[in-house]
Amino acid sequence: MNSNSSQTVLALGYFDGIHLGHRAIIDETIRLAKRLNATPGVVTFADDFLSSTKSDANVIYTLSERMTIFRELGISYFAEHNDLEAILHISPIDFINHLVDRFDAIAFVCGSDHRFGKNRSGNANLIAEYCKTNSLDCTILGEIRSQSCDKISSSSIRKLISKGKIQLANEYLVRPFSITGTVVHGFCRGRTIGFPTANITVNPQKILPLTGVYATTTMIANTLYKSITNIGTAPTFDDSKNVTIETHLLGFSGDLYDKSITVSFVRRIRDIIKFESIDELKKQLEKDGTTHD
Repeated sequence: MNSNSSQTVLALGYFDGIHLGHRAIIDETIRLAKRLNATPGVVTFADDFLSSTKSDANVIYTLSERMTIFRELGISYFAEHNDLEAILHISPIDFINHLVDRFDAIAFVCGSDHRFGKNRSGNANLIAEYCKTNSLDCTILGEIRSQSCDKISSSSIRKLISKGKIQLANEYLVRPFSITGTVVHGFCRGRTIGFPTANITVNPQKILPLTGVYATTTMIANTLYKSITNIGTAPTFDDSKNVTIETHLLGFSGDLYDKSITVSFVRRIRDIIKFESIDELKKQLEKDGTTHD
């Protein structure tokens, strides 16, 4: 949406996974901004914000990945907050005042379970009262639940991903779970047996699926390829220590070193297995490649 106004309508939340509940907040933010002739925006935080508020919690999507998805959904204005210490210690009221003053916010949209400010002491009711007192617009959205009536949340999606239940996690996400990373030099084992792989390095704060072999798709320079991705070790090569992310692209040939690629996960195929011979491994890899057929 385009607006000539410097005033903004801001969506509040961490938006770790950008799931269906988040999608509802984004859609409402765009709708409200259009009615108020303002610019729709999202309050964003650095990747280490989540780990500072929830122990051992890795992000579903990094900040750069989230911003890409937001743009796809129609949001291109970001109220960025990268000063972690300031955010963790600011009072809820001071934080809202900051958003109003710095980003000229005239309305807010959030979920009913939104918490913010020092010790997470601020909530949706406080935002609603603030907006009422200061003649601002405010929309509080209720929970979005799955068909089994479970609350859709980033925490529940992280658990699904960590257990390898990618198909179910994808049902709750706006787009399939993916990993964006840079292709680096690996051990070149796949190339020596006729199955070259792209080894990617990712943000250490990014959550990874349960180790195993996955049916995936890989985006390279706006071209989508079917692929098979291995997350874990290589026991057939007597390597049980180095955990890697290796993707074999079907029908692709070329040099990908130092390039950024995005691997989207479709489903988990199998566990990582130690094969008795390289020939057995090759047969299994050929079989894995048919999972897209």
